[in-house]
Amino acid sequence: MKCYWWDEFDNFGDLLGPALLQHFGVRIEHAEPAEADLVCIGSVLGHLPDGWRGTVAGAGLLDSGHVPDLSGARIRAVRGPLTASALGLSVPVCADPGLLAHELLGPMPSKVYTVGVLPHWSDSALTSVYPGEHELSPIVNSNGIRSMVLEIAQCETLITSSLHGLIVADALGIPAQAEAYGRLRRPKEGGDFKWRDYAASLGIEHRWGKRRVAPCDTVRRLQGELMEVFDGLRG
Repeated sequence: MKCYWWDEFDNFGDLLGPALLQHFGVRIEHAEPAEADLVCIGSVLGHLPDGWRGTVAGAGLLDSGHVPDLSGARIRAVRGPLTASALGLSVPVCADPGLLAHELLGPMPSKVYTVGVLPHWSDSALTSVYPGEHELSPIVNSNGIRSMVLEIAQCETLITSSLHGLIVADALGIPAQAEAYGRLRRPKEGGDFKWRDYAASLGIEHRWGKRRVAPCDTVRRLQGELMEVFDGLRG
């Protein structure tokens, strides 16, 4: 299946989607938006052309400014209710596939780090605000996505300006805190739309700088709904 994900960098959040698809037995190859049959993860729906007729399985919008006509697409899931509302379409599942990241691990590992700090790939400020804490790189290394999920799992708490850092922490039941500075809060970067979109899928309010634990019953329900979506992709 031809799948589109943003690939200008080996960015953790963007590569998490193809890693999960492959883990669940969905055979994919990268394609540009117009040629793709599937989009799964990331703020990439605005990259799709009007009239695109593929399958959306969890991706979202960067903001509500540019919304393509996806009325002919097969919408199985989007990241959250704000994306669903902006598209003006009926969406059966509002959940980010990153909530399935726990499936890449076996048993939960022991904790190694009290606080982990995971910046967005474009964020140069976060680690300087929290010096001395364990720094995780947002760029996927040769050990792959699973090793990064494992490293997050080894943290007692995660502070992150990467939305998928937050989502993976939620998948693993780890207390997490969202932070963003400078350009990450600018409208050009989507502002807080994607964060509010994801938070709304959990039925909570997004807040910067507030440590919280995602509601476990909601996370489990969304994980079950996402598993059904991924099962359908294999068929």
